[in-house]
Amino acid sequence: MRDRHDGDELTIGRFAQLARLSIKALRLYDRNGLLRPAGVGPHNGYRYYRAEQVDRARRINQLRAVGMPLAEIAAVLDAETAGRDPAALINGYWQRVDAQHTARRRLARYLIDLFADPEEDRMPTQPIETREVPEQKVISITRRTHVDALPSTRRCSRSTTRSTPGS
Repeated sequence: MRDRHDGDELTIGRFAQLARLSIKALRLYDRNGLLRPAGVGPHNGYRYYRAEQVDRARRINQLRAVGMPLAEIAAVLDAETAGRDPAALINGYWQRVDAQHTARRRLARYLIDLFADPEEDRMPTQPIETREVPEQKVISITRRTHVDALPSTRRCSRSTTRSTPGS
């Protein structure tokens, strides 16, 4: 038995074609509250969408294409009604992605150099930043150990270790 639906409504298959999304993606977006169908058949559970929902579906698809998580997409799409700037949210997301990419690029360069010449002893270079912080209580633990008790990965030879008086 086929449920009746409004003539302006599109089946999920037709809507998926127009929005350039898979049916599986549309179901996921419905479950996550990003793109609810305009209607659901009460007897057959078929989802129906309206043509005016295509733009929202395409925005979701574009934001997914830049790797944005669904929760952040929801915040971007609902930003204007919440009095926030969607462009600022996208910009903030992209700055975080760019910073992560820069850190991964730096690590990849280090690993390439490390594997290209494993005999050369090098330490990864990380930028050192200083900042002022309010006074706070801290605790520290100091432990003396012998070089042989250290993990064996990338251990310096004894001739390059600093000698201490009495050793």
